[in-house]
Amino acid sequence: MVSITFSKQGAFSWYEWFIPLKKREQKQGPKKSIKAALPKTANRVGVHDLKLPAMSNLLLLIMAFFPMHGPEASATTADAASLTSSCRLQLIGLKCITAEGYLTPDAIYFKIDHGDYVEEWPKSRMRMSAGDYIDMREVNSIAIDGSVTFNMWDDDTFDSDDFLGKAVLSCRDAGAGEKIASFSEDGAYYKLYYKLY
Repeated sequence: MVSITFSKQGAFSWYEWFIPLKKREQKQGPKKSIKAALPKTANRVGVHDLKLPAMSNLLLLIMAFFPMHGPEASATTADAASLTSSCRLQLIGLKCITAEGYLTPDAIYFKIDHGDYVEEWPKSRMRMSAGDYIDMREVNSIAIDGSVTFNMWDDDTFDSDDFLGKAVLSCRDAGAGEKIASFSEDGAYYKLYYKLY
């Protein structure tokens, strides 16, 4: 049987906490006052030389079996571990529900933020109007270290480019099948279909 020692004079096993008080007193003898329990040289010894009372023993036992970190800390640790894992991203398709422009098709491209660098993709813009769909299954998959952020832009010829939204694609979704990221800034609405593995 495993027991936990709290004093120099013996061990206190966990099941003894469940013995009724009277039986425990019969087994251990009548309670002593705190003054009587102290060594005669208590005024000359440190705190570590004094025996802990029973309640302190109980608190130590609880702390041993229930560490102070809770489920939130465990969840945070698990999330951090999943974010640092690697996976691959396969794009499936891009659907335009509502275009940003009215007179001409949108010229769509992405600024892909890998964390330590940003790249523009594709080099040639994707011309899209409402209802258009571009199949991307032939696009090579890319390696991801934890997560990657897709920032969608509409390339305007005569003024600054329009930001249409962003989506974070995380390795936490690896193996979850087809996923959808939505981009709905500046009056546009696009859906990017992808999967992670």
